[in-house]
Amino acid sequence: HLIGPPDGAPPKLHAAAWPPLVRRLLVLVDHPKPLREVLAAMAQGGAVTASEALRAVDVLLIAKLLVWR
Repeated sequence: HLIGPPDGAPPKLHAAAWPPLVRRLLVLVDHPKPLREVLAAMAQGGAVTASEALRAVDVLLIAKLLVWR
C-alpha cells in the first residue's frame, strides 16, 4: 500500500499548527510512498517509535491530508 498527499490543492488543514512529529511526516510524504518506508524514515535515529509514527499517519489520514493509494 502506498500513502501520499491527496490529489489537487492541499487542504486548508495543511497550514495548521501541527506538532513537530506530524509536520515532519507532512514534509516526508510529499509523494506516494510505501507505508513501511514512511515508518522507517520517521523512526530513523530512534527519536520516534514506529507506534508514534503510525499514530501521526492515522491523524493525517483522518484529517484527509494523506490518502491511501
